[in-house]
Amino acid sequence: MSSNSEVVVTDSQAACIFYGEEITPENELLNEAKIDAMHELELCYINDTPSEPFLVSAGRPLLDCESQLKEFVDNVFLSVGPCNEKVYERSELSSQQVFQITCQYTTLYKNNKLGTFTNFAKKVKAQYLKAEISRKRSKEGRVERKILYVMKPHYRGLKMDGFDVIGYARKSPTEISDDELKEIIKNMISCLQSRSQVTDVYVSPSSRSKSPIAASDMTTDKDYTDISGCCVGNTQSLLTYLSSTTKQVWLVIVDYAALSTDPHDILLLVNTDADTTSQRNSKSLECIIVDRFQDVGKYEVYRRNDILKTPEQLTSFDCRPKLPHRSI
Repeated sequence: MSSNSEVVVTDSQAACIFYGEEITPENELLNEAKIDAMHELELCYINDTPSEPFLVSAGRPLLDCESQLKEFVDNVFLSVGPCNEKVYERSELSSQQVFQITCQYTTLYKNNKLGTFTNFAKKVKAQYLKAEISRKRSKEGRVERKILYVMKPHYRGLKMDGFDVIGYARKSPTEISDDELKEIIKNMISCLQSRSQVTDVYVSPSSRSKSPIAASDMTTDKDYTDISGCCVGNTQSLLTYLSSTTKQVWLVIVDYAALSTDPHDILLLVNTDADTTSQRNSKSLECIIVDRFQDVGKYEVYRRNDILKTPEQLTSFDCRPKLPHRSI
């Protein structure tokens, strides 16, 4: 087969791949019908790779206010490497190239020139302006470009398509001062911000890894939302958000124990068919992303559909060593 040959995948076959099911005539009909039933979504490929289909909004809205645009620009163009090669790639871009990329996602500068966008970036103190400068000579003279870490197009699409990437951090109960606890929480938030580019972080300041998620922070009277502009609430705030938002949420945690070491409790969190009298329905939780860069240098993704089909994969979360058994 020629190296230029393309793999052709039909819509119905891509639907089977998306749901992780065997490609059979029956499954093709069933899964394509599921996709068709979601009228506002369509199936696309990551970097034109047929084996990696994903859903996006069929009618993608464009950013139409400066506050949205600042958040987008600060998330897409980083001046410091985030240690996340899956999402970001190092590039040397001119100001014109940054402007051209941004214009694909907003209506604000459709008829304006680079200078108008640059003035906006300076006004809102856009992070990309702090990037190191690369200076090279060419036939046209000296060329200056910013050394940036640029979010790959697929992930920019997630930001635009109603996906919300949020973080969660948990601290076990400990006998330390409130100031020390705040410093630890601040470091947790900083880690989630720098490596995973989350917009909001929910924090459980004092809960055990084996405690039910639904009961965490129900009795606490401490508020740590003033620690960082990214800290927006505790576990109860997170559960309220997951049960009410219309966006699909990607929840990022640093290591397994940050969420829970009880696989059954995590299954309850993602199972929309579970009895919700004792636990709110986290219907929007699309996947859990575990940041394991410190241990193995990668992210691990646990999608809702995969968890419900094979809950056994959650055994990785049961990561705390068991107490030794002592005979009487």
